[in-house]
Amino acid sequence: MLKRLYHFGVCAGIVMVAGSAFALPVNDEVIIELPTTTEKSLPYYALRIPMAIYPRSANSQLSDLKIRNAKGDFLNYAWLESTTESLKIESHTLPFFSILATSQEGGKNKEVISLDILRQTDGSLIAQSKFTPTGNAKAPISAWIIDASTLNPAARLIQARVRIDKNFQGIFPLRIEVSEDFKTWTSIGGVEQLVQLQHQGETIQKLSLDLGHSKAKYLRLSAQTSSEQSQTTPQILAIEIDTQEQELVTPKMQWTAPIQAQLCNANSCEYQVPANTPIDSLRLHLQEKNTLAKVQIFGELPTTAKPSNAHQHFRNPLYVLRHQKKLAASPTTQEIFLGDINAYRLELPAGEISTEDLSLGGYALKKIRLQIPAGVKNLGTLAPTISLGTLSRNLAFLARGDAPYRIEFSTTTKEGTALEVRTLMPKLNLRDTALAFAEVRMPPSTAEKIGVSDPIKTPTPDKHEGAQKRYWLWATLVAALIVLGAMVWSLLRNIDKEKK
Repeated sequence: MLKRLYHFGVCAGIVMVAGSAFALPVNDEVIIELPTTTEKSLPYYALRIPMAIYPRSANSQLSDLKIRNAKGDFLNYAWLESTTESLKIESHTLPFFSILATSQEGGKNKEVISLDILRQTDGSLIAQSKFTPTGNAKAPISAWIIDASTLNPAARLIQARVRIDKNFQGIFPLRIEVSEDFKTWTSIGGVEQLVQLQHQGETIQKLSLDLGHSKAKYLRLSAQTSSEQSQTTPQILAIEIDTQEQELVTPKMQWTAPIQAQLCNANSCEYQVPANTPIDSLRLHLQEKNTLAKVQIFGELPTTAKPSNAHQHFRNPLYVLRHQKKLAASPTTQEIFLGDINAYRLELPAGEISTEDLSLGGYALKKIRLQIPAGVKNLGTLAPTISLGTLSRNLAFLARGDAPYRIEFSTTTKEGTALEVRTLMPKLNLRDTALAFAEVRMPPSTAEKIGVSDPIKTPTPDKHEGAQKRYWLWATLVAALIVLGAMVWSLLRNIDKEKK
């Protein structure tokens, strides 16, 4: 009897060892690390969700996210972003005034050109006088003043869209300043650029200026050109300001590492997208300088998703402003049109310029396809890579019980689902309360690192390659079972002989 149990244990051990070759145990927990501080703080902590969380969830809403303590109890939490308020986004054509520089020749003024701008009692601006230049030369413009005093004081300035003369060709750098009293001016952001170029028969334009969600009654666009370049000042025909009437400030964008093309043919490239990740922006990386081509961008939805299944925790306002086309969905392929851009990377005397980021609507996609009508090789010999951006999301949770706290995902229970913020924190005003931020520690990733793109080529995929791999896997498994069966049969035969 003891020998029989011994032999049975040996067989079971062999089976367990063989099984472990197919499934190695890994530590797959997502741990929340609390900040190390000795000061007494609130029992609430804020948590910034990393992009690597989304593929673990069942959907881009993270509706199945749970937080547990060391004992396994569910902890209460709430999303800090607004999920019910809609953004009121409007466009306004505002008056602007050109400030002309003084042209000099031989130490004496050749032309004296001035424009006095007065601030009226209601806050609006008016030009008091304007002198016509003398002579044939044109005086360069040093700045433009934009009167935004008529806008709603609660409105935040998202971007300025400038319309310039079609004959202008070049890059024109500008510094943006804002003011509330028309006396003190504050610079926002770095130097922005207006771009209008013709290259290889295509027009390249960048005529939008980021205003950083600022609040101001007046804006000043100051030219950042040298005296030699001052004669290439564009003629601004109109300025539109896009505003957003909501106190919620756009969260920061999280970006993936560059993703290389999974498959390219003569006119398109396909890219695999992290599962369940809401995509709010796309950045195109061209591998070679001085390349230009028109690119159409399509996204393939998961088979269970619908075109309207974008995450609603926060909408990217630039998507609403810049891409107001309706998404065209195909019921058979589940592919939607995301937008089209002029993709470029040009080395110019004023510096290198690249394609603007494309603002998207927060859709969770399966694949992204770049369609290049003129041919992929117009973008160089190396396939372009893409980076995907998603707006950061934060939650607040109530720390109860002992650490470590961990994040799990489950759709089998309604316990531990998100609450409303005022339910989680009934006596706290978030505007006046600063929560300490905890950190998410992700388990070691076994995903392959994304490298440099391969040279563009038209592949001829083997349709039977996947089937052959499956056959080899099954053949290996069957062979292992035969070997184990033979060993078991041999052991049982020896047991019967000893019994006889």
